[in-house]
Amino acid sequence: MASMLDITVEVATDDIMFEKFINLIENKTGELHSREVAIHAGLLHDAIYLYAMGLDTVLGHGGTVQNGSMIIDALINTSFSGMTGKVIIDTNGTRKANYHLHNIQNSHYVTIAVSNGSMGGMSHYHGADIVWPGGKLITPLGRPVCGWKGEMCLGQDNSVTIIVTTVILFCVLVAFFLTVSIKMYRKKQRQGRLSSMSWKIAFESLNTSVDRRLHKTRSSRFMSRDTLKTVAMESFPSLNIMRASMESDSSGGDQLFAKIAIYDGTAVAVKMVRKNYLAITPEVVTEINQIIHLKHNNINPLMGACVDPFKVCLVSEYCNRGSLQDVLENDDIKLDRIFKLSFAHDIARGMAYLHQSPVKTHGQLKSSNVLIDGHWVCKITDIAMPKFREGERSSSRGQHAQFYSKLWTAPELLRAPCEYATGTPKGDVYSYAIILQEIILRTGPYGYINEDPEDIISRVKVLEHPPYRPKVPQDAGEETLLDLMRICWEEIPMFRPNFINVVETLRNANNGKTTNLVDQMIHMMEKYADHLEDLVNERTKRLEEEQQRTDELLCRMLPKSIASDLKMGKRVVPETFECVTIFFSDIVGFTVLSSESTAMEVVDFLNDLYISFDTIIENYDVYKVETIGDAYMVVSGLPVKNGKRHAGEVCTMALDLLSCVTTFRIRHRPHKQLQLRIGIHSGPVAAGVVGLKMPRFCLFGDTVNYASRMESCGLALRIHISPECKCILDELGGFSTKCRGDISVKGKGTIRTYFLLTKEGFDKPLPDLRLAASLEEHEFK
Repeated sequence: MASMLDITVEVATDDIMFEKFINLIENKTGELHSREVAIHAGLLHDAIYLYAMGLDTVLGHGGTVQNGSMIIDALINTSFSGMTGKVIIDTNGTRKANYHLHNIQNSHYVTIAVSNGSMGGMSHYHGADIVWPGGKLITPLGRPVCGWKGEMCLGQDNSVTIIVTTVILFCVLVAFFLTVSIKMYRKKQRQGRLSSMSWKIAFESLNTSVDRRLHKTRSSRFMSRDTLKTVAMESFPSLNIMRASMESDSSGGDQLFAKIAIYDGTAVAVKMVRKNYLAITPEVVTEINQIIHLKHNNINPLMGACVDPFKVCLVSEYCNRGSLQDVLENDDIKLDRIFKLSFAHDIARGMAYLHQSPVKTHGQLKSSNVLIDGHWVCKITDIAMPKFREGERSSSRGQHAQFYSKLWTAPELLRAPCEYATGTPKGDVYSYAIILQEIILRTGPYGYINEDPEDIISRVKVLEHPPYRPKVPQDAGEETLLDLMRICWEEIPMFRPNFINVVETLRNANNGKTTNLVDQMIHMMEKYADHLEDLVNERTKRLEEEQQRTDELLCRMLPKSIASDLKMGKRVVPETFECVTIFFSDIVGFTVLSSESTAMEVVDFLNDLYISFDTIIENYDVYKVETIGDAYMVVSGLPVKNGKRHAGEVCTMALDLLSCVTTFRIRHRPHKQLQLRIGIHSGPVAAGVVGLKMPRFCLFGDTVNYASRMESCGLALRIHISPECKCILDELGGFSTKCRGDISVKGKGTIRTYFLLTKEGFDKPLPDLRLAASLEEHEFK
């Protein structure tokens, strides 16, 4: 703030009226105010008072408040004494006031001069000087010392100025020449590229004998379905039914005579041009070079052209998934929302780049001219080349197919085809709208309408009200795509958006996320991987449960140790066991019971009985060998040896089974007492797994026959045991037996056998021996 100059209006702050005015303000507001605040309030007071004087004069002459010009005229050449001193208004309506000039010196206001508004001029205070920045008392010049052009310093040394000026001018000239040279170099390079003939390809370098297995797309990739139909109809005009069918379901493109070849080790698509010779003019060279130098992920590269006589063709990069038309017509390919958005976004990005390039327009955009590569990226191809194709023969297709190929053409281009040979940017936007309709409905252009293409073209050209367009249901797709499609086929071209706006709209439709299919697939794979762990755990748990059930079933068919060996692929070696105990049982009178029962009753009876038996034997160290009819065979002591406990395990089990018989009721003979006969023997056996299909763990040896004889020679409701078994029971102790006496056993002669009565601590009910005796007596009779 040092050395600042301040001009302030002079007020009569020592006037009595001003002092009263300050006191009045403080009384009204209840606050103490500084004199500076009071000065501004006084100025406001004088302004209002002056306005009141003028208004009073106007009202006195019959004027109104609204007449501002009269009020201003009434204030000219007036004066009065106000709160801030004498107020004078001159002929120009300007207030003539006195001003004080102050200079801030050492943080204090110092009065330098005072102006007199009525007399003019300014009076300086004696001894008061203005202090300028830096403490200087000399007034600054307000210009360079030597003037703006050095004119104030003539005759002095200007060598430094001249040198600086010369260097600056030299740098400016160098920069100018460099800029011009770079522009000329770039222009020359661009002209060189546009006039280059490096795009020429010799037809002999194209290996067209390619394995047909490379042709993964349908036939429309090389000859459109519409073309095939047209050829069939024109070849067989008598097939009226086929003609009607083909016309009602026509779809196709312009992929004529395209084939696959190998060029420089790369698969390429070769498209023949229907002309025998090509005159290579500068315009043709420029046109080809402009297209070849298009570099964008959504533009299918044109690799070159063959201009050999009778072999004129275009060579472009091969896309193995065919055209967008092929994909849309393939019902095996499922297209969800992301696929459709991705296709629409790819085409829009490619066209936005194309419209900003020197090519400017496509001219014949349609679904058959949009190819799809192995990564499901859409690539635009077959850009219009009027100079290259000039003089091309008419297509061999029929009239139907020719009109069909124009279904993507904008109305203004249909009305003036010669005027727009290469198409227009807005015409490309219209073609894009028809492609959107194909993507949304997965049908050909104009959807499901069974109209002749010639009629459709006629209706589009004549401008109906409303204009004729494909009929797309409101619920056919996403609202954003539907709205974009409709605005892109507006009748007035200027109302259609450009492709930059289309790209932005599609990006917003996907919430700003990428519509790249590869990124989407990676995201879906990551999301699926997160879910896959839970799915794998669930499937693993189910597999373990199934494996457990399988193991349980296998262990019911074979001993657990044997089953484990078989699961691990080990060979089960037959084994000899020194001593085991074998149990046999059958049902007395089973043959008679079976003859008096139905097959279902017999099966139900045996099933109920054996389920009861199987439940009981689970509590003992035994293995159920098999059941044959009413015979039930159990063994203990193998395949896992258990010392001499096998006899005790089997005999205790036999008591438990005999106790079960006392309460068992035959379902179809509830009042008949089941008569179970049991035989037990202990001795050596050989055992092993026999067979591949339904393998069985079988026992071999005389012990098996001996045990069977004990059962067949036994009595109903009694446990018949051999002397060998009794010896082991005696060693174990706790079992009560009764000598039956000597009996004749087939193959053994006379043997003294025993009946097992009970066991210490066995408290389950057993059959009444009197009932057993009566059954014995009945059997002997």
